[in-house]
Amino acid sequence: MHTDSAFKIGSTHKVCEDYAISGIKDICGVNVAYAIVSDGCSSSRDTDFGSRILAKSAEKNIHLLSNGFELGVMNYASTYLDLFEGRTSALDATLNIVYYNGTDVIFKCFGDGAMACIYEDRVDFYEVIAPSGAPNYLSYLLDDNRKKHFIEKFGNDIIIKKNGEVIFDKAPVSVSIKPDMNYLKVALVMSDGISSFCDKNNSLISPLDISKEILSFKMFQGEFLGRRLNGFEKYCRTNEIKHVDDLSIAGIVL
Repeated sequence: MHTDSAFKIGSTHKVCEDYAISGIKDICGVNVAYAIVSDGCSSSRDTDFGSRILAKSAEKNIHLLSNGFELGVMNYASTYLDLFEGRTSALDATLNIVYYNGTDVIFKCFGDGAMACIYEDRVDFYEVIAPSGAPNYLSYLLDDNRKKHFIEKFGNDIIIKKNGEVIFDKAPVSVSIKPDMNYLKVALVMSDGISSFCDKNNSLISPLDISKEILSFKMFQGEFLGRRLNGFEKYCRTNEIKHVDDLSIAGIVL
């Protein structure tokens, strides 16, 4: 069992607002693997820092994933708000996590993004989509007025797709997915940057089509995600594919 993570800046960004980390921790005598990505909101200031703080706070509180995780993460992350004049908007970032305790794999998505399960004979690709284009950030837990304004303006539902087909059209804002474990080899999380690739005619390419190329691994040893993103960049240049948004990816090899 091992983990890896990687992230790349998008062509329209001056700084990368995505972040990804992974690792293995001993939790109550059990080796738990985790992989985390966070995607900062481009229209909020300092979320390049905020996404990193949120990801590190999730890592610090990974033992709470089954109970009290959201508040644990945000309470810990909020201790850094003095760096941003107290602005909770600096923590406007999505958070996607995959967790493996030796028995089960659990995906958690707060906001939007994507997840993938690589089996011996197939790949299952999940998309979590905010229909309004505005994700419900965990940072709203720190400010009741911001949370109320968001729900009034954008609503509280999200869409989940599996292999391009809608499986839930009114999912709760916090998504939890427990995949089939039979013959599962690798579990990954990605930011919604996977949905921002355009062809040479500036037409969006479906995330499912992009995932088929990104997830075409030759091997899973070492820094396999960093190698794959480097290879995918070359593929994009060769095929005149542009990447507008940042992209982060993290995963666990079971």
